[in-house]
Amino acid sequence: MHLGIDVYVEHRQVFGGFPTQMPLSYSTVRNLCTVMAGHETIDISVKVDIDYDPIANYGFQMSNSDKLFAIWTDGIDDDPGIPATITFPGLVVENVVGIDVLDGFEQELVFEVVDESTVVRDLLVKDYPVLLRLSGVTESENYQELLQKQADRDGDGVPDDEDYCPDYPGDPATNGC
Repeated sequence: MHLGIDVYVEHRQVFGGFPTQMPLSYSTVRNLCTVMAGHETIDISVKVDIDYDPIANYGFQMSNSDKLFAIWTDGIDDDPGIPATITFPGLVVENVVGIDVLDGFEQELVFEVVDESTVVRDLLVKDYPVLLRLSGVTESENYQELLQKQADRDGDGVPDDEDYCPDYPGDPATNGC
């Protein structure tokens, strides 16, 4: 909404049970808005192998045909992350970059291509969105994705854009919660 202009979020470190005197300010919203500018939401084909529930994820089509995948857990604050294997069936890519918008960095990730699928192993999924940018994407003949117009991820009959709890099934009378 603000295109990340002069909007900051504070993240305070806790040491020995006490918050630090000096807050560590990050331009998280600016980072996220910069990364997400101009993308369309897609229903990306993905398999997540993780020993944790629930997780949330979204897919995006970038304007240059790269894809962006966001994933996170509903975990405890200061959680170091839960290891996961992320498989994108039917997608072969040239490069995978992990983007951490909270701490403001990105890093090329190790991945492999197995049977026309891209596999990222041992990704630490945090309790806030971690993004994967898939570049140089080649789709197999069987690969299908849809632009999410009236998506309903939790299957409760309330479209995600109207659902107050889009990742958890709920009552349509209370907007999906």
